[in-house]
Amino acid sequence: MSNVLRLPEYKFHLIASVALSVGAMLYYLSPDIELGHEAKTSALVIATLVLWSSGLISEALTTLIFFSAAVLLRLAPPEIILSGLGSSAFWMIFSGLILGAAIKSSGLSARIAGQLARLLARGRIGTVAGSSLFGLFLAFLMPSAMGRVVLIVPILQDLAARLGLPPASKGSRGIVLAGILGTALPSTAILPSNIPNNVLAGLYENLFQQQLSYSNYLLLHFPVLGAVKAGLLIALLVLCYRESARPASAPSLTEPGPLAPSERRLILYLVVATLLWLTDGVHHISPAWVGLVAAIACLLPGIGILPGKALQSINPEPLFYVSGVVGLGALISYSGLGHHLSEWLQAHIPMSPQGGFRNFMSLCGLSTLVGIFTTLPGVPAVLTPLTAQFAEMSALPQSLVLASQVVGFSTLLFPYQAPPLVAALQLTSISRWEMTRVCLMMATWSLFVLWPLDYVWLSIVQK
Repeated sequence: MSNVLRLPEYKFHLIASVALSVGAMLYYLSPDIELGHEAKTSALVIATLVLWSSGLISEALTTLIFFSAAVLLRLAPPEIILSGLGSSAFWMIFSGLILGAAIKSSGLSARIAGQLARLLARGRIGTVAGSSLFGLFLAFLMPSAMGRVVLIVPILQDLAARLGLPPASKGSRGIVLAGILGTALPSTAILPSNIPNNVLAGLYENLFQQQLSYSNYLLLHFPVLGAVKAGLLIALLVLCYRESARPASAPSLTEPGPLAPSERRLILYLVVATLLWLTDGVHHISPAWVGLVAAIACLLPGIGILPGKALQSINPEPLFYVSGVVGLGALISYSGLGHHLSEWLQAHIPMSPQGGFRNFMSLCGLSTLVGIFTTLPGVPAVLTPLTAQFAEMSALPQSLVLASQVVGFSTLLFPYQAPPLVAALQLTSISRWEMTRVCLMMATWSLFVLWPLDYVWLSIVQK
């Protein structure tokens, strides 16, 4: 669990004192200074986004401050501000945390590491590709990107050690980086596999009273933003880490033992959950509730995988974070800020009245730019409430406007934009600059290859 206090104590107290003083002044003096409702809302939204993106304090604490301030200032009814706590995104993240803990606790993760080492022991290029594909494969099984990163790092470090590569060597870093980016970047095309996806789904349900379909989302986004992006990532990492040495001798790999009963049960739960996610267009059960049932199965005595008090060890910070982002988006929509922002953007973003490719690229660029300032989960929080306005100003259907937001938060420029990558930097010997360099190169390839290709694909499947 990340520390709530991330600054030296005196700096934290200074920031807290200033924030509390300004908040109290706004609350008690606003009738006298005629600070309007929208001004208060704007100030709170900006302060929340700054705290989330800067990391001055933890995301969970920032969310609690946002909830408290929004309720005390009466910026919206509590059911609007706290709507994220009841959203499908909240329960998708919760189930992801439980399933990730079950995969690790059951021993399935260690078994996977051993099998992966056996499959990839013959060549370095194979290890880079295999690590990336392994990360992408886990994205279909574990809905939490943070949970996958925490799980995948020790697995791939163990893999590199089994292949005879020193922990800080270029080859070891390449294997670990391939798995981390392989599970973080293409997974934006899999609905429950990242916080931004879940925020988008939660806001879409909240604002439009409709649920995003897992299968339809997969069809729209995975072929380009998932499969093609994974291929580009593998090619890039092979180029960057081609000097990595092969193991001096074949590693000694023991035969795996038989599956334990807990492993067999967990595999059954994951297979059933994945099948239900893939067929939600038929049964219309939300992916969040499918994940929740699988998580409950992992916790139940007798048929479960985790110990009885496993819930006490679950880190609640991602839950607060995603609920805060959903609540922020709902507040933006409720307050009318979205309407004013869309008017300003309409005057400053180049748009053709005929719609088309240029407008789609402009919206993708806008989403990417927003992600630099708000981090990736903030992209749908800021832009999804403006979907109708963007559709009108761009002459594009709402489905393409929403798709441009997915393109935006799938285009990562800096590691700090994605909390799972920040966590990965703390768990590995990979430097911030090394990961940033790969992210910037991938973003460049995305701009010139994936964005145009995605527009062509979406135009075809939505006809």
